[in-house]
Amino acid sequence: MLSEKLVLKLGYNFWPESKKDFESELKKARDKGYTVPNINYKKGIYYQEQAKNSLKKLGVKEGCQFYNIISKYRSFPKGNGEELNSVNAIYQNANNDYWEDDYHNFCKVYLQLSSIEGEGSYFYSLNTGAVYDVSWNDMDYLVYGNLEPKWSTYLDFLNWYYFEEI
Repeated sequence: MLSEKLVLKLGYNFWPESKKDFESELKKARDKGYTVPNINYKKGIYYQEQAKNSLKKLGVKEGCQFYNIISKYRSFPKGNGEELNSVNAIYQNANNDYWEDDYHNFCKVYLQLSSIEGEGSYFYSLNTGAVYDVSWNDMDYLVYGNLEPKWSTYLDFLNWYYFEEI
């Protein structure tokens, strides 16, 4: 369960629950005079129902902390460390073959929670729900099971990410 402090930090940047709700948001924007592009619902995630279906396709257990949190929020404010990926980016990263050349079936075990542009990244374990802080030099250790997770749960990770002093 999210603490009130964490809910306030994450804000109220929720996905609309359904396509109908999303289209209602688009209509409101058009009514205010904003230019709204045509939406290709097959090329992105625009509402909670899509987010949940995408997470299920990736093997995320329905009802786990990660599923419940990431399927609800469109994006995450910056905290400690690397900027966190949205469910859109997590899904796209898991469906490209970036990791497959070196680590076969990597994305069936780990989801990348942050960009690869820095010296490492955060990874979520689909098997255990733990989160790893991995430098590129330690990728082999992660893949072969020789790296301990830094946080035992996604919620522990979020509490560190937003509230711990570095």
